[in-house]
Amino acid sequence: IIDGIEADEINAEIVSVISNKADAYGLTRAKKHHIPTKIITYKGKLQDKKARNDYEQELLTYITELSPDFILLSGWMFILNDIFLKGVEKLEIPVFNQHPALLSEKDDKGVATSRGIIPVIRGHSSFLDAFKKNLPVSGVTFHQVLSGDSVDVGPFVLKAEVRRHSDDTMETLEKRIRTMEYLMLPTALKRIIHLLENNIDLSKGDFPF
Repeated sequence: IIDGIEADEINAEIVSVISNKADAYGLTRAKKHHIPTKIITYKGKLQDKKARNDYEQELLTYITELSPDFILLSGWMFILNDIFLKGVEKLEIPVFNQHPALLSEKDDKGVATSRGIIPVIRGHSSFLDAFKKNLPVSGVTFHQVLSGDSVDVGPFVLKAEVRRHSDDTMETLEKRIRTMEYLMLPTALKRIIHLLENNIDLSKGDFPF
C-alpha cells in the first residue's frame, strides 16, 4: 500500500497504522515512511468480556479522533466485535479485511469455485486447513466487516482463486496465496476509493456492484 501510494498508483493517504503488538513489522515500515503509528495493546484475557469491551471502546475513541475514510484490517488478528463495528458504522467509516481463503458472503459452509464446491475456511489457520483438507483450490477474499456478522463474513469487494499444484507443500501454497494477496490489494483499494470519491456511503455494506 505504501509503495502504491508513493508511486501515485493509489490515490490515498495512510493517516495512521495501528497495532495491538508493539513488535509488528508494519509499525517499523510505517515509521520509515514517516507515517503516524499507534500501539493499542489488549491487556485482558480473551474471554474477559468487560476487558474486550473496554479495548474496543479505546480503539473506537482513537478512530473517532482520526476520522479516516475507511479502515483496512491488514494483518490485524484481533477479532472486533459490535461495540467497535457499530460505532464506526454510525461514523460512516467502512471496515475491510483481506482473508487468505475463499469466503462466502453469508455464514455458509461451502463456496462455489472453478473446481466445484469447497468448504469455507475461516479463522487464522487457513493455509494449514486448506492444505490438510487437500482442497483443489484456495484463494483470497477482500471483504467488508459488518456488525452482526460472524467472523470472516461480509460483502465482497474482490475475490481470486489460487489452484493447488500436485507437488505443493504447505509453504509453496502459502507463498502463492500471499503473492495473490499482494497483487489484488491495490485493485481492491482502488475500487473502494473510486466509490468513496463519488460520495457513496459504503459503511452499511450496500455496494453498487
